[in-house]
Amino acid sequence: MEGQLFLNKTGFEMFDALRAFGLAYLVKNPDDITDIRIQDLGHLYLVSTEGKLPSNVNPQLFVDNDGWGQVFQTVRERKDAKKKFPRKDVEEILSTEYQEILKTHSDPGFHPVIGNVVKDGRAIYQSIDVSAAKGFREEKKGVTYHEGSQLYTDKHSWAIACIGSVFFNYHRVGSDFILNLVPNPTDVWLIQHRQIRDDLSKENICNISANVALAHYSVKMASVIARRKAARSSKYDSIIFNVMRRTGQQPKPGGGGKFGLSLMEQFLQDPAGFDALEKIDIIMSNGYAKGIKQELTFSFAEFIIHPSLRTFIRCEDLYIRARISKNVMLWDKKPLEVLLKNVQDV
Repeated sequence: MEGQLFLNKTGFEMFDALRAFGLAYLVKNPDDITDIRIQDLGHLYLVSTEGKLPSNVNPQLFVDNDGWGQVFQTVRERKDAKKKFPRKDVEEILSTEYQEILKTHSDPGFHPVIGNVVKDGRAIYQSIDVSAAKGFREEKKGVTYHEGSQLYTDKHSWAIACIGSVFFNYHRVGSDFILNLVPNPTDVWLIQHRQIRDDLSKENICNISANVALAHYSVKMASVIARRKAARSSKYDSIIFNVMRRTGQQPKPGGGGKFGLSLMEQFLQDPAGFDALEKIDIIMSNGYAKGIKQELTFSFAEFIIHPSLRTFIRCEDLYIRARISKNVMLWDKKPLEVLLKNVQDV
């Protein structure tokens, strides 16, 4: 490896993962076929580089795409604003202070500064980490309305997190929610992850609820990894998710966390596991149809999130009803055995 860059964690899980992906993408040399490796070492993310690092920022990072609008969706652009719009701010920071960013992250002792007041800092938006949103961390009492205080971080950590969000955050909008998803990189190569990310961006993830979208995304992701044999060397232990609730004006924080992928790993270890995933994918893709098909989608989402005997029985009961009315096809024996094997009696 040519060099190593260090990203100590802050406890804001999505912010930290986006920083790791953002920094890796920032230092990927577009003229070099060598790859970048990202590893989760517990207390920090390690970005290992092969080949020569680019001497300047790749201008293609700042070309228009939907990701820019998503990361700054809670920011209102004003013509009379005294500060630069955040997108221009990101471009200026990365373009003019690129070498300083590399130097800072070459130091394993560097920790991002986060607080209510940070010198020359930038606000951490909900789209980057919902845990940093105003009103989400603090108890508010009394008769006076108060949204809570905003959290800020140093401009370098903020800028690379924004790049991570633009290019690696999976964004899904439902009738009353906005969901952001980022697979946690246990040990991945950037090119392979980009391929997985691009494949997933073409998939139709059912968005009838945030839980359904999260469960369906995990199924789709496991299927994509299974189809791309080279991608099987990529290791993810969880999906980091943030939920924002849609309101009349700006979205409000709705929660978040980490969804473990151990069940998906168990499916992929079985020869018939891919067929089981494909069957569940078909069921969940039909979730927009109200009635028994939508009930099945909700039940299988619950099973994926909590694979207990209770949730399995619920899936089984609904599936029998759907089969009687000829709304679904019978399960093949082997995929059904995979499903049964992973039922947890809790």
